[in-house]
Amino acid sequence: MSSSFASAWVEWQQQLVVYLPKLLASLFIIILAFFVAFYFKKLILTLADKAEYHKHLIRFMGSVAAAIIIIIGIITALATAGVNVTALIASLGLLGFSLGMAFKDILANTIAGVMLIIYRPFTIEDHIQFKELTGIVKDINLRYTTLESDTNEKILIPNQALLNTPISVSTE
Repeated sequence: MSSSFASAWVEWQQQLVVYLPKLLASLFIIILAFFVAFYFKKLILTLADKAEYHKHLIRFMGSVAAAIIIIIGIITALATAGVNVTALIASLGLLGFSLGMAFKDILANTIAGVMLIIYRPFTIEDHIQFKELTGIVKDINLRYTTLESDTNEKILIPNQALLNTPISVSTE
């Protein structure tokens, strides 16, 4: 029994010597991905302070970019360690598709919010009329636009509806 244990121990040490460089390289790639993602997000937020774009949009884009960098780093690290990542990448594609279908309204409003912020068909303090609703734009975020009516009511309009329906804008 001790000879089988000794041979198993020797075999484990030989496997460790073979796989240790790959594991160390993988660990280095993961750490590097986290540092790159952190500094990239920090750079985007620093540029956001100087830019005139909406702060919510810049923060959102920074978070998405950091997440993508980390995911690419983890997949690269797994491939470096010798793991077959083909199935993982296919699973991520299916996950993205299913999440897209499950959250299609939220994603549609978010994308419409990004487009409204970039193209600026109206800005804060503009008076707009949307269908039977009228009011002054108080906030434009990624999900909805907030209007204040003449009776001081707060009206939340989904950005997708604003992007797909004609509106009247008055810059008073």
